[in-house]
Amino acid sequence: NSLANEFNLKLDDDTITIKISGAYDVDISGRDWKYVYSQQIREGNDEENTVYITNKRYTFEKQGKSWRIIRVDYYMSVYSDRLLEERGLSKNELIGRMRYGKYNNKEVEYILSFTLKDED
Repeated sequence: NSLANEFNLKLDDDTITIKISGAYDVDISGRDWKYVYSQQIREGNDEENTVYITNKRYTFEKQGKSWRIIRVDYYMSVYSDRLLEERGLSKNELIGRMRYGKYNNKEVEYILSFTLKDED
């Protein structure tokens, strides 16, 4: 529920989908790093079909025999029917333009996906 905290919202009837990528080798000379990406999509239960999207990129560094997260970069955006009306931008187009959704100009491939739903 950290996504709810970031946007200061309650879960209510919202649905949250979380996607996680595999590890990507980072091509930086002298660095033993890997990137792992995640995407959180929270679909609001409101009249404008509001969607809150957070892309994250985790930088892992090999330290001894283990990998440790040394940095987390993230980018958040909001989509709604109003955005579609005002700018003609679909949800998938918005997601495709967000930072930390591509690696070497190719879409990140998410290998794990699960959905959270509040149940009463």
